[in-house]
Amino acid sequence: DGRLAKLTTSLNESVAADLSKVNSYLTEIATLNLRIDRVELASGGVANDLRDLRLSKIEELSKLVNVTVAPGTVGGLNISVDGHDLVVDSNVIETLETFDPGTGVLQLRTAGGGASVSLTGGSIHGTMEARDGTVASMRAGVNALAALVITEVNAVHAAGYSLTGSTGADLFTGTNAADISVNAALTGNPALLQAAGVPGAVGDNQVALAIAQLANQRHAALANQTFNDAYGQVAVELGNELSSVNAHLVDQGVVERLLLAQRDSISGVSIDEEMTNLTKFQKAFEASARLVATVDQMLDTIIGLKR
Repeated sequence: DGRLAKLTTSLNESVAADLSKVNSYLTEIATLNLRIDRVELASGGVANDLRDLRLSKIEELSKLVNVTVAPGTVGGLNISVDGHDLVVDSNVIETLETFDPGTGVLQLRTAGGGASVSLTGGSIHGTMEARDGTVASMRAGVNALAALVITEVNAVHAAGYSLTGSTGADLFTGTNAADISVNAALTGNPALLQAAGVPGAVGDNQVALAIAQLANQRHAALANQTFNDAYGQVAVELGNELSSVNAHLVDQGVVERLLLAQRDSISGVSIDEEMTNLTKFQKAFEASARLVATVDQMLDTIIGLKR
């Protein structure tokens, strides 16, 4: 539970760091909108280099959060996330921030209006989904298992008797994996361990055996699994989730490459095509040069005949 808690904290920090990058990209895109507007409005041309730079910033932004891009004024592009306008022309009208709703798990909202933001894509969404899904599920499973161990063991131990004749004490304190601990009174005086089934029976260990046998019993609260089976199931579920994610990652990589190839076929620069055009224009120039040279020679010949 401690390691999973640290992992949750690490994922929270990752969300906050990535969100800082998002806000930085929003500022850069708004600035580029302004520069493109000034160049194209002043000269009537097209600021291709600035447009390419802006496109790269939008692509980097879309890796972090799912964005919606819409045309603005005079070549500007507006950016919104989950229906919230963030960049309008050359102005950043909203940014995103993290906040703790009281659960210790960071969520997203707009910094100005405080409206909740729900992501459906991007690495920040993936980080939050892993944190709130797989990691939270593992932690809940470990805590549920620990809580049942505490309850079951204490129920058996409390009915036994110690060497001093005391009874009714719990073996474990705490409620889950985060705070489970052996009763300090027993660790301070092992004679208080309630291992016997009847008082005053030296050597009686029937309660201790009953506690040991709990490990092999199947428990309805664990879907009829033993303690060890349930703990193993937590690890198996993580392995299954990881295998599924890796498979989706491979599939997504194929889709991404296909989409990039389609985009490049329309707007990209083909070196082979450009070399073909260059050769074509070169041959056309050579042909034109030969024509001019031939006409020049003919004029020289005609003028020479007149002389």
